[in-house]
Amino acid sequence: PREIRELWARLRKERPELLPNFEEFLLRVSSYIREMNHEKESMEQALKRKENDHDREVRCLYEEMEQQLKAERERLICQEAGRQDRSNLLQRELRSKEQELEKILYHQKKLEHQLQAQHSEQLETRMQNERLRLLNENLLEELEKSKWELEALKGQLQKLQKEAQLEQEQKERDVFRVSKNMQKEKQSLLRQLELL
Repeated sequence: PREIRELWARLRKERPELLPNFEEFLLRVSSYIREMNHEKESMEQALKRKENDHDREVRCLYEEMEQQLKAERERLICQEAGRQDRSNLLQRELRSKEQELEKILYHQKKLEHQLQAQHSEQLETRMQNERLRLLNENLLEELEKSKWELEALKGQLQKLQKEAQLEQEQKERDVFRVSKNMQKEKQSLLRQLELL
């Protein structure tokens, strides 16, 4: 940013001994922001992959369940006129299929819980982004504070230079006045000697 470049140029000109600390601070901030952005992108990509995998698994489970139920219904219709023992066998098979369906529903519920956990991770990502935003604001505030302190130091330096200049001018005037008085006294003494 332009303000940072201006501050860097001002430090280089007026306070070069502060440049290494300032440059190290900028490097740490830039590295931290790049690291946080990379971590955010990685988390978002992982979340997207998990959501896609979940969608595929749910679709496959539902398709498998529908195919199994359809096949079972068709088979039961074809054998509806069978003997009682065949009917009992079909009932047992139906109960077995119902148990399989319960297992499928259990896995579906499990996948739903996983999706909820992924949503929680997404919320954590948003919270992390908010923390990054607040960190950026704090860094900007510190930068403004540093600029203000630099301006204050510059003002103090100018004040000290002005005071030193005024003090030097006053000394020169005092020296001139003393010299002038000594010259007058010397001339007065010479005249007195001539009169003797």
